Amino acid sequence: MLPFDLKRSATTREAQAAAHHTKPQWARFYYQHITKAEIDILLEAQPLILWPSIPADVLTEIYNRVNAEIAKEQIPEVGYDIFSWRMARGIQNVTGKKRKMASAESAATAEPEVTKTT
Repeated sequence: MLPFDLKRSATTREAQAAAHHTKPQWARFYYQHITKAEIDILLEAQPLILWPSIPADVLTEIYNRVNAEIAKEQIPEVGYDIFSWRMARGIQNVTGKKRKMASAESAATAEPEVTKTT
């Protein structure tokens, strides 16, 4: 399997179709507890982590846990391409929001520039 059979630019609908998930199954995998919990754990340990920087052994553990969780709910397992697409996207969404908030806070607390008038 190629690292990304699913294009990185794939839409959520394209990823859902590739996963062969119904709407409720996709909601559990994508929006609700299953992948979100893993993303939260990663970001709690390293708040600004990037998906490509996560070691392969850690990725494998997370991938196996996610597929074990969805299997418990009789949801079809996902391929690595869909898993990686989802996790990278989820981490980027959360860290992007954190970076924007930090930037806004920094700008708000910065001292205003004093302009000289003559």
